[in-house]
Amino acid sequence: MPAEDAAIVDRQLPGARILEGGIRFVVRKEGRGPRILKGDQVIALYSGRLLDGKVFNQKRSLDHSFHFEVGATPRQIIRGWERAILLMQQGGTYTVAIPAELAYRDRGRPGQVPPGATVIFDIDIIEVERAPVPMP
Repeated sequence: MPAEDAAIVDRQLPGARILEGGIRFVVRKEGRGPRILKGDQVIALYSGRLLDGKVFNQKRSLDHSFHFEVGATPRQIIRGWERAILLMQQGGTYTVAIPAELAYRDRGRPGQVPPGATVIFDIDIIEVERAPVPMP
């Protein structure tokens, strides 16, 4: 994350935990149960915004939620989500700041996220369905 972006994020998310790759992670509300694992099916609500506060994408109602598999191939979520989601639990609310390298990189999302942008997501984990355990 560029120093200028890091300074902005640090002001917006004081006390955030810094994860691998420069991701900033804040627990807004503790979840319950085990942490999310690779292969789990997750239903989440979220709001994604740029550092200036402009919302570029959101799914904020149960009728318009985001369903995805953690660690799926091809990837269903950006790399920053793949890393941060493993610290989340069902029922929890989190804020995650993700540097461009782990988000939309140098290509951005045309009309939504400029190339090289650090992005911030507010994420509510609504439901987690455990991946099936393979039989021995």
